[in-house]
Amino acid sequence: MPRISVITPSVRPDALKIVAQSLKRQDFKEFEWLIGAPEKLKEDIEREIGGIVPYVFIPEPPARKGDFYNLNKCWNELFRH
Repeated sequence: MPRISVITPSVRPDALKIVAQSLKRQDFKEFEWLIGAPEKLKEDIEREIGGIVPYVFIPEPPARKGDFYNLNKCWNELFRH
């Protein structure tokens, strides 16, 4: 069981590489990295950060009519995990 959860909602797979490299350099390794993003970005995320550090992909909840963005829903889903 990890002692720390690092939660990162994102729609920018390329920016996750910076976070991955930072996590890799940490001395403390008892963490889990939860990434929340739209399902359509799952392959792009794996291409950008696969193999740097382990992570768990959590798909962002579907948007409802009238939603401008899903960032808050994504945060909530990551906290649930």
